[in-house]
This record gives sequence, C-alpha cells and structure tokens, in this order.
Amino acid sequence: MDFADQIRELASKLDTIKVHVSNEEATKVSLVMPFLQVLGYDVFDPTEVIPEFTAEIKKGEKVDYAIAFGKDKEPKILIEVKNVKSILQIEAINKLLGYFFSVTKTAFAILTNGIQYQFFSDLEKKNVMDTTPFLIVDIVPSIRDQEIAELKRFHKSYFNAEEIITIARELKYTGEIKRYLKQQFKDPDESFIKLIIKKTSYPGIATKQLVDRFSSIFHNAFKQYLNETISNTLKDTIEKTDKGKIGSTEVRDILRHRFWKQLLTLAKTKTDLHSKISPGQDSWCGMGAGTSGLGYNYVIFQHQARVELYIDKGEHSKNKEIFDRLVAAKEGIEQSFGGPLEWERIEGRRACRIKKDLTLGGYRDDEQKWPKIHEAMVDAMIRFHKAISPHIQYLKK
Repeated sequence: MDFADQIRELASKLDTIKVHVSNEEATKVSLVMPFLQVLGYDVFDPTEVIPEFTAEIKKGEKVDYAIAFGKDKEPKILIEVKNVKSILQIEAINKLLGYFFSVTKTAFAILTNGIQYQFFSDLEKKNVMDTTPFLIVDIVPSIRDQEIAELKRFHKSYFNAEEIITIARELKYTGEIKRYLKQQFKDPDESFIKLIIKKTSYPGIATKQLVDRFSSIFHNAFKQYLNETISNTLKDTIEKTDKGKIGSTEVRDILRHRFWKQLLTLAKTKTDLHSKISPGQDSWCGMGAGTSGLGYNYVIFQHQARVELYIDKGEHSKNKEIFDRLVAAKEGIEQSFGGPLEWERIEGRRACRIKKDLTLGGYRDDEQKWPKIHEAMVDAMIRFHKAISPHIQYLKK
C-alpha cells in the first residue's frame, strides 16, 4: 500500500472514531499517534518520538511531542496537540512559538487537534516561528492528492528540511493569497470593492452607498465567473482527453469532484447525513455509522452508482460477526428500505458490505442526467440509513 492509500485509509478510520474521542490524551493516542506511524515514525521509540519533551520556556513546561531522527538525533519537529473537539486558536500558536524559540535546532512545528494539522516554520525570521502556518491539512476522506503530496515530504523516508523550507515559502504566500481571495468572495472589504470599482470604470464616485451596492454586483459576477471557468475547464479537459492530450485520470478526478459537489449540495437540502462532508475526487464519500469501523458511503462509477454500509473494524472475525448479526435482521431491513439489498460477506477478504446498486448512470454520463442520479442516490441513502441504523444501535449494546 503506497503512502496516499495509507493516508486515505487513516482518514476514513479517523472519521469514524473521532466522535468517541473526548479529551486531549485520547486525541494523542487515537488520532495523532496513528498519523505519525503513517509518516514512518516509530511511536514506541522514545528517542525518535519523544513525548512530553522539555522546552526551556518556563520551568516544567513541555511540548507534547518532539520528533528526533538522523545522525544528530536532534528534534526536527515539535508537535502541540489539542482536543479533537477544539478549534486551533492563536493562544495555542503563541505557546508553540515559545517552544520553537527555545529548541534552536527545530525546523518545523505542528499544531493539531488530531484531524487538522497546521505546519509552521521560521520563514520570516530565523528561529522565530511564524504565526501563520505555511500548510494546513485536514485528515478527512475528502483530502486532496496535492495535500497528500505535501504531507509525504514529512515522511521519515523523504524528509529534507532545506527542500521543505524552499517549498514552504511558496506555500505560505499561496495560502495567504487564497485565504484573502476567499474572504473577499465571502465578505469583500471596502478597499477591495473600491479597487474593483476603479478598475471597471464604473460611473460615479465610490460613496458608501455605491460600495454597498457594488459589493452585491461583485459577488454575483465572481460567482458567475467561477462557474463559467469550471464549466469551460471541464469541457476543455474532456476534449483534450478525447484527443489524447491529457490523461484519463485527470478527467476522472475533475468529473468526480464536480459530481460530488452537486450531490452533496442536494443532500444537504434533504437530510443531515453527510452534511459535514466536503467533495473530493475519490470514488466514494462517506460518514461514520455511529460505531467504529462502520460507515455509510455513496459510491460512484463511470455509469453506475451505489449506496452502502461498509464494515471494517480492522479484524476479520469481528467484521463477519457484525455482518451475520445484520443478516439475521435482513427481512426487516429490506422491508423498511422498500426493496432487496445486496449482502456481501466477501469471503477471503476482511471487510463486508451491504449495498444497493443504482443503474441510472454515473459520473461519465451526460451532466444533464446527474440531477436524476443525485436524487436517486440521496433518496436511497435516506431509506438505507433509516432501515439499518436501528440495528446498528442494537450492535452497541
């Protein structure tokens, strides 16, 4: 299994177990340590992953982890962990800044709640940690390929501090520009609107009334521009693929992301299921079923779709036991769903699934057909969840 697959598998696992994590210590053990293992570090070697590392700011103050490796065995990365239920705020950044300053050979610092990882370095002033991260990555099922590529640089086998620093400078300013543009799209400030008014030769003096009016015009124009750009890019990409100019994988990723974005937008108007999921490029998107190792997934193929309950608690016998207990309630589940389901024990493999395949079409079908596909998928998922969830609640007892 390559690094990308390991990260995606971890993201799926964390998505199901994070609801059961209630404090900082559990966040370290259940969420952060598995992440460090995927990055190639030996969490059971206290000379490599050093817990409660003493940073000489004030007597007795310690950073949660220091990662030390290489010939000198000096700490290369400091990690401060907060409860998974907390939002990473400036107070935690300031605390980490102090740790960074006191450990002179540290190249990077990470602030995390076990799901979001914020990466810092000293790009502005030597040995003084920046207060703005150069990279922010959420370990979620919708994690993008580019984010995985950036994480890979921190893998023990590929770690090169000088190379990361060079790339970090570009990432830092790229991130700041993106955050600024995102904020302007959401709630443009007065100076930005005045600049737009000036550059578009809009008649009239930039009075407060005109700025307020133009804010709405700008928002609508920017939204239309983004939609047109995405649509044209998609069309151009497909045409280039047909001419053999770009790979089919790139087209697949673009189409999947667009398909999921539209489906999840519709789903949020009908149910709270998957309401916190962001569109990705994978063949599936899912949410935890309320117990570790079980997830409700939407799955999409080129010309077919599916809703499923995927069962994988990491243990072959446990998965089969859960599947068999659900099979015992098959008649009632299918009656509640309103039709037959496919029950796949998948002999010879660890995981099991219960699914309903939908044959209306998939992501490679005409986009005009997508709304009907989306409607069918969301309707099936609502009925599917309603039929199975009471039995999953029973499994907890």
